[in-house]
Amino acid sequence: MTTTLIDRPKNILKKDWDGHWYSIPEKMLDHFIQLVETVENSEIFSNEWYDAIDDLENEFGEYRKE
Repeated sequence: MTTTLIDRPKNILKKDWDGHWYSIPEKMLDHFIQLVETVENSEIFSNEWYDAIDDLENEFGEYRKE
């Protein structure tokens, strides 16, 4: 009998600007960081800020830990 090892994708725990935890697939980590930085660099309560939050939630909401 042979056993095949399967490489499982690794997830990295990261926080967003508001302290929420996300379990991000390693291959998506750079994109997550970029979106969080966009939120952080936007003027709070501006349209750009709300749009950046929406982008983060749309792309990574499923990885958020409650």
